[in-house]
Amino acid sequence: MSTLSSRVFSKALFNGSVPLRKNHKKLVPCTRFLGQQHLSTERPQNFIQLAAAEGVDALVGKYPTSTGFDRCLKSLKIESFDKEKGKVVCSLTVDESLRNAIGTLHGGATCTIVDVAGTLAILSKDNTRPGVSVDINVSFLATAKLDSKVIIHGSCLKLGNKLAYTEVVLSDAETSNIIATGRHTKYVG
Repeated sequence: MSTLSSRVFSKALFNGSVPLRKNHKKLVPCTRFLGQQHLSTERPQNFIQLAAAEGVDALVGKYPTSTGFDRCLKSLKIESFDKEKGKVVCSLTVDESLRNAIGTLHGGATCTIVDVAGTLAILSKDNTRPGVSVDINVSFLATAKLDSKVIIHGSCLKLGNKLAYTEVVLSDAETSNIIATGRHTKYVG
């Protein structure tokens, strides 16, 4: 077995159970590592692994942060998914880990939210293809103060064979004012 189907490859890649090697300009799993001893039976550790293993409905509730960069999103709560439309609704309280020097939601944190919410929207359509970022842009329209609640709407605009396009809108829960909008393109093929 020299290659795996796209879905199996994606599952193996994102659950970390299969090391990769370069084969004719593309990454393929090292087949010598595909034995049962290398397949993990532990509960997945991040939201991508959890979605692939148990489906996106397993993500509803508190966002399963990892020890990686996304740990700053510990207050993120996944409210709901609309799998037919490829949409996700989340909420977040701006805490100390998300603030900038003037006490409002940090721009980098906003970009991370656009990344994660866009990925969640893609996973609502196909839980095995989270993809990798190709392009991300964010427009900052207003501030979110410390301790304010932010509502996040993520939409998968298109999920193709190779690319997925998402749009994310962050708004203030109290005033409904739009805080930021973002577009995120991911390679999923």
